[in-house]
Amino acid sequence: MKKTVCLLLIITLLLSCFVGCSESGQESTAEPTEPTSLMEQMENPQALSALVDHYEAGEGSFTLGEGTRLFAVTQEAEGELAEFAAFSLRQLEAAQLLPIGSTILTYGSKESSLPGDLLLCLEPSLGAEAYELTVKDEQLSISGGDTRGLMYGVFMLIKVLRANGSSTIGGCTLSDAPDAGERVVMVDCGRKYYTKDWICNYIRQSAFMGYNAIELRFSEDQGTRFDIWDPEYYTTNVNGNDFSWLCGGYVGSWVKEIYHDYEDQRKYLRARELHEIMEVAAEYQMDVIPALNGPGHCQYLCRAYGNNATLSLKFTYKGKTYNYRGIWDENNKLLAGAELLEQYPHAAFSGILSGNHITLDVTNPYGRAFILAVVEDYARFFKQYGCDTFHIGGDEVRLHTNGYGSVDWTDYVQPGYSKYDTCIDYINEETAMLKELGYTVRAYNDFMDYVSDEADYDQHLQYDPDIELTYWIADYDLETVAPIDHWLGERTIYNCLQNYCYYALAENDLGKDGRDEKTKHWDFYYSTEDRIYNNWNPTVFQWPEDPGKGCIVQPEQVTGGYFLIWCDNAAQSTEEEIWNGIDENGKYNVIDRMWSNISKMWNYDLNDSLSFEDFCTIRDSFGFFPGYNGCSQPPVK
Repeated sequence: MKKTVCLLLIITLLLSCFVGCSESGQESTAEPTEPTSLMEQMENPQALSALVDHYEAGEGSFTLGEGTRLFAVTQEAEGELAEFAAFSLRQLEAAQLLPIGSTILTYGSKESSLPGDLLLCLEPSLGAEAYELTVKDEQLSISGGDTRGLMYGVFMLIKVLRANGSSTIGGCTLSDAPDAGERVVMVDCGRKYYTKDWICNYIRQSAFMGYNAIELRFSEDQGTRFDIWDPEYYTTNVNGNDFSWLCGGYVGSWVKEIYHDYEDQRKYLRARELHEIMEVAAEYQMDVIPALNGPGHCQYLCRAYGNNATLSLKFTYKGKTYNYRGIWDENNKLLAGAELLEQYPHAAFSGILSGNHITLDVTNPYGRAFILAVVEDYARFFKQYGCDTFHIGGDEVRLHTNGYGSVDWTDYVQPGYSKYDTCIDYINEETAMLKELGYTVRAYNDFMDYVSDEADYDQHLQYDPDIELTYWIADYDLETVAPIDHWLGERTIYNCLQNYCYYALAENDLGKDGRDEKTKHWDFYYSTEDRIYNNWNPTVFQWPEDPGKGCIVQPEQVTGGYFLIWCDNAAQSTEEEIWNGIDENGKYNVIDRMWSNISKMWNYDLNDSLSFEDFCTIRDSFGFFPGYNGCSQPPVK
């Protein structure tokens, strides 16, 4: 079993790899063999050495500081490794481990390196995202299976030295790689407005912790927060649409009366700010997954459409132009006019919301084409930055409510087909469009994995088999959701179980905070840092208080996991309070929960050998990413 960076730190400390440190964290004059205060806290330190992928004690030591050269083992001064070396130098300077502006950055063969050099090497044989850190012969070398592995090695060095309170590390060789291949953080920035600087810092912090992807859910039932329609940044707008009028938000469902003055409700990010966010994500090697939920959770989009569907409204999708007189092909030939508008008398002008909930009417040709055109524009914008996964949501579609469109969903696909078939037909069309653009498509499991005896859910169509599942709710909680083994071997699965992976701004009917462990109105009350650490890893899909129910899958059957920030009550906490907590004790801060989540994705069974209390001691020593200057401020250069 591959191990987490947290364990590596403990082991190297316990085996006297580092110079000792005092309880205050400052450098000590004690001999390297003396136990540190951290070592003294461990009940069974000898057992921990068995939990490292590889550890070997060595001789000597290495000190970073004046005179240290950063040496990239490459002959290319402008190649991938050289670019990463410049990134590493910035990180080590920001961490105050190397002097700013005077450290030499050089390149060459390993044989030409000198004593006192910090070497950076690419060793593909280590495997993706793996790294090895070695202190030997008066050199410190970090090797990575790729540059992302190298980055984790550099961050590990920073964490080790911070915990040790010293810039010196003793002789050793250690290596590690994550157990979960994809480790994702999700931010609900559709319901809640987050500043550009907060999102950039969240990306930096997540990468520092060991995540490798961020999902930006920019459109939800209360808002659409990304305005991409700036020709300076959106250069692949082949349809020529401009949906800037969509952007903003309002206080919608789930938000209590006291939040109706939410000052950020109409704010959104511009294309130039998104460009900066994408640059930071690329610098920190964080994949970006754009996410627009549908056909449920579309209340804001449908209302914005209805408010702006005037005589001047027109848009293009798949070569067809939609305006108030009908639908036209690329040669300006009328494809559907009076007969369509007779069926949908207000199709071009009024709302496209289904009935009394928040679901898009996917039988309305205007509304369906409109949403798909919006999704296509976002997909093309993010594809410019190399994104290759798009999350379409697809959850909580309320087929059992009344008033689903002016055309009966039951007969939309063909006579005798169900409402559920209509939804499948829509999601498959959206998926096909995204696949044409080069995306892998991801959706939530609850509606795709629906089991019901009701006629509305009779299934004649099948979902596209390539759609990946983010599994948030299991059969123990919703009888209509099939067990996870129904999908094993058929789809890629990511664990984002609400019991362990949710941080939710939400209140129950009694006004209790959904983040509190005593609030049992929703299952995500269970997602506290200690429970995540002690009970979860990406292979755990069962109900925590009744492990006899639900399914357990093998590690090789799960591709990765998530940590999700949901903002149902958008104004419940500021972005600073989400990061730091709501009081001086850090109550409800998101970072501590993330440390538990990411550590259990690097090492599935970490809690078997390291208590939560000892884990917290280690975690608290790591701090924030180098250069951190506040969660909503640009970092120190």
